[in-house]
Amino acid sequence: MTEVVPVRLKGKLKDIVDTLVGTGVYGSKSEVIRSGIRRIGEEHGLISKGARYHIRELQSMVREKSPEEAMEKLERISDEIWARRKKLYAQSASRY
Repeated sequence: MTEVVPVRLKGKLKDIVDTLVGTGVYGSKSEVIRSGIRRIGEEHGLISKGARYHIRELQSMVREKSPEEAMEKLERISDEIWARRKKLYAQSASRY
């Protein structure tokens, strides 16, 4: 179900949204807002970071770091994903 939530932006925030839409980075103001909310959710552990984020991070590591460093980072990413899932499951279970 979609809910319409009016958002008022002014100043720099409005300029940023207008620039992102005007340059074609995003197709609409709504897409910009949704993307920002997703990132905030990821930052606060409410949703896990998307696979594309982790793939880009791993690709850059392979180019810049040793295989050992890349493997350590991969293990940290895996631990982070499991910790977030565990936290989300616990939150979901406490609601019921």
